[in-house]
Amino acid sequence: MLSSAALAVSSSDFFLEFLMSASPLSPPDGIDTGRLDGASKLRIYSALGVIVLLTGLVPLQYIMVASAMQKVARGFPAVEANVSWALILTVLVGAAAAPLVGTVTDVYGKQRVLVAGGFLFTVGCLIDALTHDWALFLISRGLQGLSVATVVAAVGLLRDLMPRKLVPVAMGLMVAGGTLAASLAAVTGGFLVDRYDWPAVFWFLAIFGVISTPLVWLLVPESKLRVRQRINPADVRLLTIGTVLVLLYLNKVYDWGWFRPTTWALLIGGVLLLALFVFVESRMSSPLMDLALLRQPKMIMILLINVWAQPSSVCRHPRPAISPKAPARHS
Repeated sequence: MLSSAALAVSSSDFFLEFLMSASPLSPPDGIDTGRLDGASKLRIYSALGVIVLLTGLVPLQYIMVASAMQKVARGFPAVEANVSWALILTVLVGAAAAPLVGTVTDVYGKQRVLVAGGFLFTVGCLIDALTHDWALFLISRGLQGLSVATVVAAVGLLRDLMPRKLVPVAMGLMVAGGTLAASLAAVTGGFLVDRYDWPAVFWFLAIFGVISTPLVWLLVPESKLRVRQRINPADVRLLTIGTVLVLLYLNKVYDWGWFRPTTWALLIGGVLLLALFVFVESRMSSPLMDLALLRQPKMIMILLINVWAQPSSVCRHPRPAISPKAPARHS
């Protein structure tokens, strides 16, 4: 079986590829998006470097936290097997929020959404580094999952701001940066956990957020591209709840069993809600997301790999062994 780190490296590549394929190669000709055509090379590559830096957050946080799971279990001994929710919840929230972020960025601005995501990520990491309460720990992990979904905005910024000839290069650098971050995350996370215990992982991630988020605000201009559309709260609820139910099914089916009524209720409920979402969206003049993308074979393959590689791999990992004599955590 592949390690969680290997799975995360692979799935993060597919995730970034999905984001890059989920919109046109570039905005239509004749639309002013604020492209940096006349800017200096320093200006262009500074913006590119900061965006690539922040997109590395996706594999970085997942793998570093995965490397700390055994120590996290010792810090919260009462939760026992439920410690895996520290990883599962981030995936659930990120998967549910990702399809919505594109619409939000079109309305409020891509740079603003990316900065807001970095802020939420930093706050979530700080809380996790300090808290002794399991419920608050999970809420903060949810904030981090929400911030990961805002990486969708980074793809849009690259396509709106980079000179057209640099767009393919920028996309390649984004994928390469994510792979590099994933490769370094396992080593860095293991070192921090062994040397300083698990809160050090969240302190490191918080520092990462403190550095990268202001850089986005200072060095990355806002895209001028806006799409006027109304966000329907009912559609958001259908997509979010349906996605969460299906991913919960994939995560818990190995623990609960294939034929338990609760398991089937999650799957059937999630599929029905998602089917209703597709039905409603197909009749909207301004849909929340482009449903045509979901019919492309490449998109179907990428989505299936992400669904099975991330959530189900977490639940198949055995529960970390918890020593009764292990300290709760370092102060």
